[in-house]
Amino acid sequence: MPNCIRALATHAVPHACWLQVQVPVGGIVQKRTTYANTHSRSHTFHFASSHPEVLSFRPASMQLAPGGTAALGMVFDGAGLTAGRVVEVLVFVSSEETQGHDCMLVKLSGI
Repeated sequence: MPNCIRALATHAVPHACWLQVQVPVGGIVQKRTTYANTHSRSHTFHFASSHPEVLSFRPASMQLAPGGTAALGMVFDGAGLTAGRVVEVLVFVSSEETQGHDCMLVKLSGI
């Protein structure tokens, strides 16, 4: 079973990587991060979330050369959030070349 499916079933994210973001209720927050290909060959990475209505990615996929990096935009939509409530969103990163999957946890706080 891929790590992301196991994580979704148990809410035990296999990586210690997580992010907490405050999002205004009804508002939009955009963040950027850098994603890196740590593999020794080119890979195409796809990004998805367990709550696509709250968290989407720009671009949703990218091809990176070995050791290459690129900007990854994250768009957080607070339309469905409630002030003071934390929503846990799993981020799934998959690679076509290795059939591998990684998961990260994002905690969204409605403000």
